[in-house]
Amino acid sequence: MSFRPLLLLLLVAGCGGSSPAGPGDLVSGKWATAGAQLTAGNSQVTFAQRCLRAKFPPITLDSAGSFSVESDALEITGNIRTDPTDRMRLQGRFEGDTLKLQFLILRSTPPMNDPVLISLVPGTNRDPLVCNY
Repeated sequence: MSFRPLLLLLLVAGCGGSSPAGPGDLVSGKWATAGAQLTAGNSQVTFAQRCLRAKFPPITLDSAGSFSVESDALEITGNIRTDPTDRMRLQGRFEGDTLKLQFLILRSTPPMNDPVLISLVPGTNRDPLVCNY
């Protein structure tokens, strides 16, 4: 009896998780909570809320297993004034498979927003995240 197929199956199953193993790992997967979702891949990371979408370069965990990254693009819809130079900063870390995330809108003109803290769990959001403003 050969154990190679079983070993291959275990390796493939182990690669399907959403949580990076540690420092230097690329963040890849999907995390969500009511009203927000983060989708991370090898070429791009997208964060979405009801009236906000931001795109980031790929995220790599630092030596502490955390990350901080600034958006390449930010789109805010609804009844909110924006400037093309507005950006978003994401800072995060994993606690088990939960992604603890802090985000801050960086504006070229006041007012600055306070950081927002949220916890995302592996998976996707079934809510279409439509802006109703």
